Amino acid sequence: CLSTEQLSPILERKRIASDLRIIPRIPLDALLIDILDKANEFVPSSAGSILLDDPIQKFEETALRDLIFVCCFGPSAAGVLGLRVPIDRGIVGAVYHTGGSQITNDAYEAPEFDADCDRRTGYCTRSVLCVAIRIGNSVCGVIELMNKSDGTEYRDSERELLEIFAQYISSTIQNALDAYPANVPMAARKIQIRTAADSISVRDEGEGMTMER
Repeated sequence: CLSTEQLSPILERKRIASDLRIIPRIPLDALLIDILDKANEFVPSSAGSILLDDPIQKFEETALRDLIFVCCFGPSAAGVLGLRVPIDRGIVGAVYHTGGSQITNDAYEAPEFDADCDRRTGYCTRSVLCVAIRIGNSVCGVIELMNKSDGTEYRDSERELLEIFAQYISSTIQNALDAYPANVPMAARKIQIRTAADSISVRDEGEGMTMER
């Protein structure tokens, strides 16, 4: 997962220059790792990720917008953590735009599937379960699981479970936003993800260890 220092600016989409007080640091990395781990316990899968949108791009309504891999597990996790993908590409982009959820049990036959991450990492995606993450009425990202561990297809009951975990992520981020002093304007609390990291910690299921890069 991106480190606490990298995730903390998620609360600073627009920091007011005159507000020089110290904003409390929220251990979002540990919380997101725990949620993704629990999702994998209930729906065991080979890999999984949480992607959040870039709030600066969203706030400024730029034409080019991205989703950012902020937390992931699996044999290729180190290759995608911090990676940006356009919000108009792939299953994650489709789910982000609809604000719903999607089960894809034959990824390479799905017209919206983007194999770019597979090409980058050597991972072979067979199936995907993806659910949108919302804060209020706004979609801010997605959570996805890939390749069920037992080789079977994802089911609607598992989609419903992942929707619950997406709500946990939403509540976690909202609680972090609410930790700001009440007189800090909401524009100063919005999500900002920085990908230029000094240290990225990622769980690699294939190696069963924590890696630093």
